[in-house]
Amino acid sequence: MRILRALRRVAPRRSIASNLDPQGLSRDPAVVEAYLADPLVHRQMTLSLADEMFEAMERAAGGGANVEVPMMMMHGEDDPICSPAASEAFARDVPGCRYRLYRGLRHEIFNEPEQEGIFEAMQDWILEREAEGENEPPEGLLRGVGSRFE
Repeated sequence: MRILRALRRVAPRRSIASNLDPQGLSRDPAVVEAYLADPLVHRQMTLSLADEMFEAMERAAGGGANVEVPMMMMHGEDDPICSPAASEAFARDVPGCRYRLYRGLRHEIFNEPEQEGIFEAMQDWILEREAEGENEPPEGLLRGVGSRFE
């Protein structure tokens, strides 16, 4: 991280490869093909963006206990882009968080062949919150989530 931070100071707009493997997005070949054909998808990022992403991951990693709103976290077990173990650790710290790990799914769980069941699980969770009277966001919704812009 220190090397990245130093390089950012010298050349903040320098582009580097993102090294994102599109196959890790979804098991659905059409999703991967659409990603590769999308002219708005860039396979590069600046040193500044890379540094900010790693800094945000560090800030968020220990912040689960600061979440004061209902949360459902859903993750694909075979996600090579974001760590399912890190998501589970974060969710474990969030009071009352429902964590769902989907076996065999990759990064874009809403773009997997099983997407209908995933949307249903999300809808069911939202309707449960509504039935419990949790449909109004609490005061200070974004307070304590680790944003350095607070």
